[in-house]
Amino acid sequence: MKKQYESKGIYVIMEEDVYSEGCQPDSISDYYMETDFAGDTIPEIIKAIKDFHEVDDDAVLLDSCDEVGRIEVQRLEDEIGCAASRREIAEWKEGKRKLFLANYAHYVELVTREAVSLIV
Repeated sequence: MKKQYESKGIYVIMEEDVYSEGCQPDSISDYYMETDFAGDTIPEIIKAIKDFHEVDDDAVLLDSCDEVGRIEVQRLEDEIGCAASRREIAEWKEGKRKLFLANYAHYVELVTREAVSLIV
């Protein structure tokens, strides 16, 4: 019997984040990404998700929103969905650049695969 941790798809919520005012509720957009992750251990799948989003531990929430198995990744992004650079973040703090807070929700499940007899 093979056990593996899997996350199927990513639910994404984005909203404009104004440094002096916070997130702007009237700017919310959401979508679903058909991107899957797998790992033989929990640390392995967490690492795969962090690597995909190019974030460190500070940007990752485990069992987010009190949901067991939910990994949420948060990062600031530019208008085309690229992670904001240090320069862009400095400009955003000065009110010279528009950035968006992106929340990526992953739901991790333990999957067990076992061969079954097809003869009944």
